[in-house]
Amino acid sequence: MEGEGDYDDSNNGPSTSSTHRAVRGTGQLPPPAQLLLQYFIARRVVPAPIVRRKVYQIKAHFAGRPPPLNESTDNGAEQQQQQQQPLPEETEENVSELIARVNREIHFVWMEIKRTVAEASGVAYWVLINLRTDEHAQIATAYNMTELDYFKVLIKAIMTDKKGRGDVSTTDALNLSGQIPKKTAEGVIAALVEDNWLSETTKGRVTFGVRTMLELRPYLKDIYDEVLVECVICHDLVIYGDKCPNTKCQTKLHHHCGRRFFKTSKDKPRCPSCTTVWTTHT
Repeated sequence: MEGEGDYDDSNNGPSTSSTHRAVRGTGQLPPPAQLLLQYFIARRVVPAPIVRRKVYQIKAHFAGRPPPLNESTDNGAEQQQQQQQPLPEETEENVSELIARVNREIHFVWMEIKRTVAEASGVAYWVLINLRTDEHAQIATAYNMTELDYFKVLIKAIMTDKKGRGDVSTTDALNLSGQIPKKTAEGVIAALVEDNWLSETTKGRVTFGVRTMLELRPYLKDIYDEVLVECVICHDLVIYGDKCPNTKCQTKLHHHCGRRFFKTSKDKPRCPSCTTVWTTHT
């Protein structure tokens, strides 16, 4: 029954904590929600602007409205002019409402579509995630145990980065491959990036991708809780970000949060916690 269990509409889904209880939905998804779910099953990770456009297209289809001008099959100068116009989008509020409807039905199979912002790029994504808390259950369908163990080594390297950057160079990552041939390790890293478990930061460095930040959060909290910190701007977990230059201050910001926060500063940017002049890169 809707409304039972740990489901929270304000979060577009249930908690990912170990106390989560799967609750069976109504078993009746309206056609627009069915089509959106199929879209996410096929793609898993989708930038928020694309989701807004997709939801608009889905609703237009079932409302019998003509496709956006940009999708016209006409040829010639008129089509070229139309293609220069931005595609119409659904509002974020309406997108959230439709996704919440989907989440109510996939909740009992331990899945959820959740919104997040990529730490490396600052781009917002909607991600279809697995809510099971066993870290092996998260990616066991795509990776063998050797690859999973190597991924856990990379997680440790990122989490214990002495400079607090929250990333690791691909050279160091390959040197941590152990018994795995480096050529094979390169392929594993490339696959992890492709599947959004890892994300490229600057040239030759990687950090966690959006799927790790969402699906493996319980694992990170269980193993690395003592070193986890929240961004003081958005109050979400921050791995890849900037630390306050004051070594006695534990403040850390997402790069995109720092850029937005310091943009309004008329003076030198200062730490929002200790007011030390912020000299680190944002």
